[in-house]
Amino acid sequence: PYTTLFRSLQAAFNHRFNKGLTAMVSYTYSKFLDNVEGNNSWSYAGNSGPANTYNMAAEKSVDGGDVPQSLVANYVYQLPIGRGKIFGSGMGRLADAVVGGWEVSQIATFKQGIPIAIGGSGWTSFGGNPRPDVIADVHISNPSIKEWFNTGAFKFAPYGDFGNTPRFFSNLRGPRFQNWDTSIDKNWKFKDNMRAQFRAELFNTFNHPNFFSPSGTTYGGCDPNASSSCTGSFGQITGSFGSRQIQLAGKFYW
Repeated sequence: PYTTLFRSLQAAFNHRFNKGLTAMVSYTYSKFLDNVEGNNSWSYAGNSGPANTYNMAAEKSVDGGDVPQSLVANYVYQLPIGRGKIFGSGMGRLADAVVGGWEVSQIATFKQGIPIAIGGSGWTSFGGNPRPDVIADVHISNPSIKEWFNTGAFKFAPYGDFGNTPRFFSNLRGPRFQNWDTSIDKNWKFKDNMRAQFRAELFNTFNHPNFFSPSGTTYGGCDPNASSSCTGSFGQITGSFGSRQIQLAGKFYW
């Protein structure tokens, strides 16, 4: 039978401070288990199918979209400078038009990487899609985009066997995701119901590299880091999320 189990602990903090500062933090600790991939398998390097079609219980593992820990924090801060503010409350309209009405907001996101699946077999089976055997520790001390995990930790399963590699490794994951988005706004107020706004938005503000999970997750029968005759990108990361982007916009409210 097909099984799905999702458990989570969720916590959130939302507070409006004095002097124009609002902050919110949300944290999720979860585990997503199942034995079949849903329609979201297109978004990650999933499996070609069950290792043994007649033993779906052996397919039970974390889901390909499982993210055990996720933290998202954001704030909005209206700078206390300008007419009617703490600093410069009595300044003239011309000066206020330059230094007053500024607002800064940020969203920071931190997530664990998604689990990795390893496929590949030296033979084909009418009863499924066999996987390799795990024969050593899949972890290495210093993962890099050239070798994210121990590529020598696998070998083809014997003929007639379906391999002991799990559908997804819960303890072998792709890179963590860390991102900061920033917005800087300047507001000019003309009347109670009329104002203009200039906005600068910086996505991936600090240009932090966020890499995809390894694209090479199909074992080909040899260790590419030990033999120059191996081909393919097994264990390598070949893609990343976008670099910093800047967007400028103007609005008029009435």
